[in-house]
Amino acid sequence: MSTTRTTWGRVRFGNGRISALAVAAVAGAPLALGVALAAWALGTIDHPAIGIPVFAFMTYFPIVGLVFAFVIDRNTLSGAPKNPDESIESRWYDLAAQRAFLDVILITGVALFIMSIADLEFDASWALIGVLTLAACSFGIRYAIIMRREA
Repeated sequence: MSTTRTTWGRVRFGNGRISALAVAAVAGAPLALGVALAAWALGTIDHPAIGIPVFAFMTYFPIVGLVFAFVIDRNTLSGAPKNPDESIESRWYDLAAQRAFLDVILITGVALFIMSIADLEFDASWALIGVLTLAACSFGIRYAIIMRREA
């Protein structure tokens, strides 16, 4: 079956196809209202007459984006690569992630060794913040180096 590629893509619906953006926009309204009602039920919203519509409006567009990402048929999206996992950026990402993981293991191991010898103690939340910061920085630096080297 030949599919027409469009800017916003399509969704398979029965035997036909309809706009993915239309599906996301229609599905987003009740979902946003549901999130707003859940926030009100949990006590997040003080004045429901104003808070529920405002909360629903503020969550509507992110929810539409999520629904769109879940329902879109990539084969109907113009400009979408056939095999995104085979792109050069995907290769750079994989290499950077592999090497950053090794960096995190090595640096965390050395830090734990030093902490055990020096009898240092940290709060667990600070230690986890440090590990996450290390992972993010290592990945970003690795990705930039790989991209510059191979581009």
